[in-house]
Amino acid sequence: MTAATPETKRPGVRPVVFWFAVAGGTAAWLLHLLAGYWTIELSCPTDAGALPIVLSSLTVLLTAVAAAACYAAWWTLRRLPDPAEGEAGVPPPPRPPRRPRSERRRVQEQAQTHPAGAWDAVPGTARNRFLVTGGLYMNLLSLVMVTLGIFPVLAMGPCW
Repeated sequence: MTAATPETKRPGVRPVVFWFAVAGGTAAWLLHLLAGYWTIELSCPTDAGALPIVLSSLTVLLTAVAAAACYAAWWTLRRLPDPAEGEAGVPPPPRPPRRPRSERRRVQEQAQTHPAGAWDAVPGTARNRFLVTGGLYMNLLSLVMVTLGIFPVLAMGPCW
């Protein structure tokens, strides 16, 4: 892993916020499904009376997490630089000085060339914007699905 230096650091947001914006809502939806399933599976045979309260509070808590992920995705999308403008404020990383190479070595390096930016230590802005935009749509879907999960509990009860 390379350390972030002024030459390689690009403007944006912290990685924790970035990845929460990409996958936070989906993780909340998954946790809501799994926790709700196991809570019902363990509590219904014993006829626990506090089960609707537990499921409702779990739904409210995870709805807040999904809403926070939506906000984080929107916030991150606003802070990432626009790829159309380019990254004028960020100079390219310095290259090591070139030394003379043998003809055999030059031919080998030409055969192993990769597309531009394929092995960059710092990913491009277009990739980050794509991930956050997809994360925003998935977070909105997750917010709707977690919110709709409270209606069966309130209407029919968890152990019908």
